[in-house]
Amino acid sequence: MLTVFFVSEERNVLVAATTFASAYYGESKTGTRHYVNAPIHIVDNGDGTYEIDDIMGGFQFHGLNASLASAYDLKAEAIIKLEGDNTISLVKLGSWTPALNLTLGFNGGSYNPTTGVIKLDVKYGATGQLLVTLTK
Repeated sequence: MLTVFFVSEERNVLVAATTFASAYYGESKTGTRHYVNAPIHIVDNGDGTYEIDDIMGGFQFHGLNASLASAYDLKAEAIIKLEGDNTISLVKLGSWTPALNLTLGFNGGSYNPTTGVIKLDVKYGATGQLLVTLTK
């Protein structure tokens, strides 16, 4: 008697781009709040600047206020520039949900071209600091 077994395995593969403009997973942390795996996209504007769809790394839309994401724009879009020394500067911070009454700013950032990791230091609220790590 012949017995036949069938086995199936599934695997998700993320193909990492070799450029700064790419899809990333965002990790955001401030105080005791820590959120991971938010989808973040950076697009090349073709003029030396890049648009990031959430400079907060998903902190609001994916983490803290995810239940409000359908009613409010909780992504903080921004235009950033990758400098020659791989530091990141803010060109323009877009508008985002004023209903949350939070002030955003940018303290700086860096890009590691070897690992593809981006680190952002975001001023969050009146005195807070939001640390964002983006990985491919």
